[in-house]
Amino acid sequence: MPLFMSESERRRDARRRRRRMLREVQNAVDAARMKRDEMLKRRADDWNAARVSLAKGDEADARRRLESVRTCDAALARLDARLARFEAMEREMECADADATFDESSAAFSRFVKEPESEHEAEPVSLPSIDEMMEKLAGEPLVETVGGKDRPKQPPVAPPVSADGDVETAASKWTATKPDNIRLDDVIGLDDAKAVVRDALVNPVNHPDVYKTLKVAPGTGLLLYGPPGTGKTLFAKAVANEMDMPFMEVRCDKLKSKYVGDTEKNVAEMFRAARALKRCVLFLDECNAILSRRGDQKVCMVEQFLVELDGFAASDAQLFVLMATNLPWTLDGAITRSGRLSEAVYVGLPDEATRRKLFDIAFKDVPLASDVDLDALAAATEGFSGADIAAKGGLCHKAKTYAARRWIARREAGNAAGGGTSESAVECVTGEDVKKALAEVVPISKSAPDVVERNKNYSMKKEG
Repeated sequence: MPLFMSESERRRDARRRRRRMLREVQNAVDAARMKRDEMLKRRADDWNAARVSLAKGDEADARRRLESVRTCDAALARLDARLARFEAMEREMECADADATFDESSAAFSRFVKEPESEHEAEPVSLPSIDEMMEKLAGEPLVETVGGKDRPKQPPVAPPVSADGDVETAASKWTATKPDNIRLDDVIGLDDAKAVVRDALVNPVNHPDVYKTLKVAPGTGLLLYGPPGTGKTLFAKAVANEMDMPFMEVRCDKLKSKYVGDTEKNVAEMFRAARALKRCVLFLDECNAILSRRGDQKVCMVEQFLVELDGFAASDAQLFVLMATNLPWTLDGAITRSGRLSEAVYVGLPDEATRRKLFDIAFKDVPLASDVDLDALAAATEGFSGADIAAKGGLCHKAKTYAARRWIARREAGNAAGGGTSESAVECVTGEDVKKALAEVVPISKSAPDVVERNKNYSMKKEG
């Protein structure tokens, strides 16, 4: 620090140096979290391998895998303790007074600098024995039931590795996973969208000989657009499962950075991690955050994204890009032009028949009073999205919460009075609960009518 500085210059310098220190601590927190994610994936791989070995009768290999699981558990305990200390330092520095002197604002950073590279010893962890783990493993099935169907239990996808076999630390935060076993047939409604997706992506992957013989070029990517809460993310996961591919989900607002060059670096790392997997569905949620029309915002990554996307499409590997947005008309025309994205798929609000099925699912095995008419409810919820109906805070969730309140209040009153069988009787969701919830939930068609209408009328060819 220069010897002769005014008081305002000293404050500015202190704030600048504190921001650099905070950034260093945040980088350490991110690195610890990535390392923890990698260890959790390795542990899951070993656990799944042990389950398969035990099913094959190879007890020795199962025990060896479980020993590796125990080692991971012990290391995770130490890493969690280290991560908790780093996060506490991060919070303390973030809460420091912006005008504090350098000495005052660097107390937490001094402890961070003194932190040794190796993890501190955490509190003693009580780990189960190998025999106990074997007993637990024997009770786990090799398949899982989803939607009434038995499907093989999928192991997690390993993080991308570099050419020399080492895990790429920079790219490991863009890891892919196997999404929930949801298929297109499990997605309610959206028949037109399903047909487009099958023609553009699913069938070329599952039946390549047909498309090769007919010389039909497979698609490379899709734009999923529609109002909020209509299930675009769920739809993308179903597409990945139909093609039996890893699913890399990225929220585009997380790619942006206020530091020069960091946003471009994040985009390059994301695509590099996807290419390392050879087979991958890259899903970019809220893509308008970085791909709006050039000139509309300061951080616009259209040029960098186009370079990466063209290289992504030219790759010999099976790599596909799905993008989702609520504001498709704000996207740059270079993104939506033919040759980059195969189709634009409208994921709209559910019709009456679809809403009826959503109510069936939301109220499955839930005690309903005789005055609850789901057919009338489906007709009365025109303009509601799937989230408005079935998600937390939606109509069904609120109605069930009202019934739960009554049940708990009656039970507590009965306990105070000495108890009785009437206080323990099941409380049903009544028509009054549904009516009250219907009055409180504001559907997307009313809260954002312009967004709903513009999505409904959007045409990629016309707008692009």
